[in-house]
Amino acid sequence: MGRPRGIWRTPAARIMSDVEAAWIGAFIEADGSITSYKHCKNCDISYIVITATQMDIEPISTLLRFTGVGVVSWQKMSPFTKFKSINTHIWKWSLRANADVRHVLMQIRPFCPKAQTVLQNLPMTHFERFGGTSH
Repeated sequence: MGRPRGIWRTPAARIMSDVEAAWIGAFIEADGSITSYKHCKNCDISYIVITATQMDIEPISTLLRFTGVGVVSWQKMSPFTKFKSINTHIWKWSLRANADVRHVLMQIRPFCPKAQTVLQNLPMTHFERFGGTSH
């Protein structure tokens, strides 16, 4: 039987050391993305997703170990990739839970221009819902 819907939640993100936060920030800046989504055209930002992909599991497991949150999946690569002869699958780490995304973004902000940009562009009300501010 699967987990009950609406009851389970990922644990809160770890408080990272400066070295861990710098590593995560640099990794997301180089090989990751921070994307904001809206539920409708005129809505404020509804949620943010942080993702990173690699062909090697070690950097992905380090992301999970340092942050303490996220989902790791093994995905088939796009048929249009330039690495056709090397491997057909990649590892993907993603984080979508708003409270955890906020916690991770605030910690990596000094080391990741992508995080700085996303935080600057958020309406103040977005993080007030989760017990904090964006600035």
